Amino acid sequence: MKSNHSKNKILLSILILAILFSCKKKSEFLQEETKVVDQEESISLETAKELAISYSDRVFENVLNKEASAVISTNENIKNTEIANNVTSNRNLFYVINLNPSGFVIVSATNKIEPILAYSETGYFDLKNAMYGVKDWIDGISDKINYYIEMDVEPDSTTIKEWDNITTFSAPPNDEEIIVVGPTIHELQGPYLTTSWGQGVGYNDAIPGNYGCVLYSNGKPPIGCVATAIGQIINYWRYPSTFDWNNMPSTGGGGAIPNLLYTIAEMVDMSYSCSGSGATSSSARNAFVTLGYTSSSLSTYNENTVAQQLNNKKPVMLFGTDSSIGAGHAWVCDGYKRDVYTLIHNPNTIYEYETYTYGYYYFYMNWGWGSELYNGYYRSYQFNTSNGKFNDNVYMISNIYH
Repeated sequence: MKSNHSKNKILLSILILAILFSCKKKSEFLQEETKVVDQEESISLETAKELAISYSDRVFENVLNKEASAVISTNENIKNTEIANNVTSNRNLFYVINLNPSGFVIVSATNKIEPILAYSETGYFDLKNAMYGVKDWIDGISDKINYYIEMDVEPDSTTIKEWDNITTFSAPPNDEEIIVVGPTIHELQGPYLTTSWGQGVGYNDAIPGNYGCVLYSNGKPPIGCVATAIGQIINYWRYPSTFDWNNMPSTGGGGAIPNLLYTIAEMVDMSYSCSGSGATSSSARNAFVTLGYTSSSLSTYNENTVAQQLNNKKPVMLFGTDSSIGAGHAWVCDGYKRDVYTLIHNPNTIYEYETYTYGYYYFYMNWGWGSELYNGYYRSYQFNTSNGKFNDNVYMISNIYH
């Protein structure tokens, strides 16, 4: 006889599979441009701006004017800023720094967690109008920061190293041997997708009839985030050969894209609606099989598994749910960056050796909203503490290949 725990686990899995990933806008997140409550570990907006410019200058290739970077002020490199704020405690959580001419860096407002939470060389991050997927990430990061501050959680060694690397670049003191900072190794995989597809006009045109959807000039509902995510993944693999892959633009839609996405939408039994078309995660996995792909079953998100998949050049499909309304979003993770910090011990002696500290994974999220909206590198969803696990409603379909 199965235990109650096993029954509960099975029931939870069934509920997860039944959730519609309907990809609506969700903008209830509260933020105000207010001054932070004084706290020892807090990071000011001005400091965050300086860190964002410094970080982008080191990591980005094309965002800033490198030749003039020595004379251009921080404010001239910044398009605008937004502050994510806990209204109840009047505490700043993180800062969104949108750059000129494009790109963004999201900086933590406390040194209890890693300094850089997300970044992109292109696009724009609109905090006030965040959509599904992005909104779930915002909620998870906000929960983590609130918890770490309220419980006075001490930063771990990797977090301390991240702050040290971005601010002082100094080696930790050691009385017994000479230690100098060596080169930082930048691990990079992907992003593999060449597409930034959306769900509206140019993508939903093959849906029969006119639903009277006022948000779209063709009157049709969005094709659905599940169809868009699957479509981008199989476009990467360019299989099956029955689709006209050479007639699918990277952005803007049109060509053979609407027919591809409508075919997928029908496979997943898409529920069409002007406010957001939805399908289940289980139907998504079945669609991959129907299309001739090998894929794992739906499982709980694990950053190490995702990284391993990306090392093998296999994009992963992710699902984020909101249990309070029984809906969510599906998107693609197709790359990552991670810094590996080198310390050289006893340089230029026979006792010389190196040690390495591994930074955090920043995963590239292709959210499926078109025009690279919000696409970029984000810190992992997996937030575990001794008192619980934040954002444990993120799932994945991995090992997708043909």
